Amino acid sequence: EAGGPSQYCTEETGEPSQYCTEEARGPSQYCTEEAGGPSQYCTEETGGPSQYCREETGEPSQYCREETGDTSQYCTEEAGGPSQYCTEETGEPSQYCREETGDTSQYCTEEAGGPSQYCTEEAGGPSQYCTEETGGPSQYCTEETGEPSQYCTEEAGGPSQYCTEEAGGPSQYCTEETGGPSQYCREETGEPSQYCTEETGEPSQYCTEETGDPSQYCRGELQES
Repeated sequence: EAGGPSQYCTEETGEPSQYCTEEARGPSQYCTEEAGGPSQYCTEETGGPSQYCREETGEPSQYCREETGDTSQYCTEEAGGPSQYCTEETGEPSQYCREETGDTSQYCTEEAGGPSQYCTEEAGGPSQYCTEETGGPSQYCTEETGEPSQYCTEEAGGPSQYCTEEAGGPSQYCTEETGGPSQYCREETGEPSQYCTEETGEPSQYCTEETGDPSQYCRGELQES
């Protein structure tokens, strides 16, 4: 050290350091090339210290690499387990991610214009969210597998509050809405719904093929006032 002691370090061996090497312009709060365990931090900073890292080994990192323009809060190419975060950001950091492996992610891919709150191509289990958004993020999802989703697919014009093509169990909601979301549904399987059409086993409280306004009743049932 020249001028005074530093709070930071280089070339630590045996245990991971909290700090770093090869700093340019001033000390960084973070580190590189840890031996013995993964680092929480980063390398190859340009202009100033980054809060994040790359080339972690052994365990997944919470952070990222290959940032352009600004540091991101998130990461890519985790080894050992899935990441919670994302890659290939442009201009500004995204809150979300893609190409998760091992477990389903809570987040998304292939955003255009800005980050989405949701995701696609989940592996291992169903996602809570959606794919193929155009113009802006949707609150809902498609192509769920294994368990029923609370949400929907094939929306036109805007997100629906409801869903279609549930696999594994009945949905609480509906499909093939036109103009706006419906409060009711059809093609439920397995157990009766609180909503409508083609129920099997028990009658529903609600109905199908509504026009103009929802009805409180359903077909096959006696209309009660």
